[in-house]
Amino acid sequence: MNAAPDPPLADEAVALRPWTDSDVDELVRCCNDPDVRRFIPVIPIPYTAEDARAFVARTVTAGELNLAVTDRATGALLGAVGVGVKPWDAGMAEIGYWLAPEARGRGAPPPPRGGGAPGELGETTMRRPPQKADW
Repeated sequence: MNAAPDPPLADEAVALRPWTDSDVDELVRCCNDPDVRRFIPVIPIPYTAEDARAFVARTVTAGELNLAVTDRATGALLGAVGVGVKPWDAGMAEIGYWLAPEARGRGAPPPPRGGGAPGELGETTMRRPPQKADW
């Protein structure tokens, strides 16, 4: 299991935290949402509890960090955010996120970008990541 970012990553509305086994049911629900699957085609269909447990087990690997986006006041799962260095090009990274259906359109911001916990991805010589959006 990955350690929480230090210092914690949060603002007035959201907090980012490591995934835990208690997130499995919510992961299954959210990852079976048609819009999440539409924009993240690598998610298995259907997304099962086994898939969710495997994701939680690998949420931090070398060059990758995946965190749950939660409502800071209630702790409810709002979505996910991940950042990773591409294994075939250490100078390239990818940032992705998804929001739970009920978190969309209510002002829940995308997770904070930039200013992350120092050293979370280790030492890199990353150049400016290419911009890509699927809408």
